[in-house]
Amino acid sequence: MIECALVAARSLEDMLIQSWGNCIRIFPAVPDEWKELVFNNLRTEGAFLVSASRKEGTTQWVNIKSLAGEPCRIKSSIHGKISIVKNGQTIQQNADKDEIIEIELKKGEEALIYAGEIVPYLTISPVHINEGEYNFWGVKLNCHINLK
Repeated sequence: MIECALVAARSLEDMLIQSWGNCIRIFPAVPDEWKELVFNNLRTEGAFLVSASRKEGTTQWVNIKSLAGEPCRIKSSIHGKISIVKNGQTIQQNADKDEIIEIELKKGEEALIYAGEIVPYLTISPVHINEGEYNFWGVKLNCHINLK
């Protein structure tokens, strides 16, 4: 049935990004086992295009583009000393783990959020997997069933 694939895709998307209550949440429901993730230009409420990358279990960067100039509120797992680049200017601030970051973006403007002071590698590319550890349905478990 066609709706099964749509429900599966929506469930995966909700693990990567959510937007409700005037806030965009990045990687809100990702299992700890999913160390490497990336998504590009997912749309959210408020007319934003959002891209993000996660490596070694930590969000590396989040890029937000406003398509309508609505208020932008982001909640990500990036915390500690963060940098926000907007219009060629970098603003550095401290962010708590569950803090919501507010960024004023006019229509067409973009902002980049990342941890620390060094701009991370901003490339969207397929995540490398070890062939023997995964199958089409997720992580392979080392279980043996004796059917005697």
